[in-house]
Amino acid sequence: MFILRSRRELLTGTGIGVISAFMYSLAPLLIIFLDTRALNSFILATVQEFVSWILVVCLTNKPLKFLKQIWKNTKSMLGMIVIIAGIFGGPIAQVLYILSIQLAAQMSATATVLVNIAPIFTTLLSRLLLEERLSFIAWVGLLLTSLAVIGLELFDKLLLSLIKQY
Repeated sequence: MFILRSRRELLTGTGIGVISAFMYSLAPLLIIFLDTRALNSFILATVQEFVSWILVVCLTNKPLKFLKQIWKNTKSMLGMIVIIAGIFGGPIAQVLYILSIQLAAQMSATATVLVNIAPIFTTLLSRLLLEERLSFIAWVGLLLTSLAVIGLELFDKLLLSLIKQY
């Protein structure tokens, strides 16, 4: 179990998370300016994932030790599971995300809402696979998030049908 060491760490982590969410939200907006060919989607997703990996390595205290540890961990079963999860959660998910934006007729807001329901799946999978105990607040948050996403999608469909009528 992870134990938070200080209030400063909590605030730093929260701030970095907000900045990350803002930066991540720029990708669907920038995709609109790309050609709609699939190749551009794959290139964008590859560059995005590669730059992320380079930044993680550079931001560690000891990059060479970090890379050596990664190489060592790839030789274990747990390391292979992490690599497989990383492939599905990283490049493949990113390519599908970008393609969903392009195929949804440039409706990046709708695709972003759908992609960002990932915490719902993460919470449910951690409960099922890791047998993580969820607090009452976590269950309430999960329920409210699910209802909000469903409500946004229904409202979007209703609004589109009303616009088409006029």
